[in-house]
Amino acid sequence: MVRTQEPSDAERLDRIMAETTERHALKLVVTGWARKTYDVFRVDPESRLTVLLLRVESFATQSGEVQVFEESAMTAAQDIAIELEKAFGLEDAIIVRKDP
Repeated sequence: MVRTQEPSDAERLDRIMAETTERHALKLVVTGWARKTYDVFRVDPESRLTVLLLRVESFATQSGEVQVFEESAMTAAQDIAIELEKAFGLEDAIIVRKDP
């Protein structure tokens, strides 16, 4: 029997986050090792100030939760939620609006 190695859930989540943030021209900062946190920022090129837009934790592979801190991040959050549903077979991903 031949087995092929599939990407792990962590690798698939890494790819989803990297591709989505690149597509929306946002900055992705990943912290943690076993339990990762993906923070997505908008960067002002002139002042170099950053604004936290949304956060995804590694448990999103099971919960589908995307935390949104700025209304301007809703399109990116929806794209991430759709990709989470597809990649991990989730019935419904959840977008949670939070105060910064």
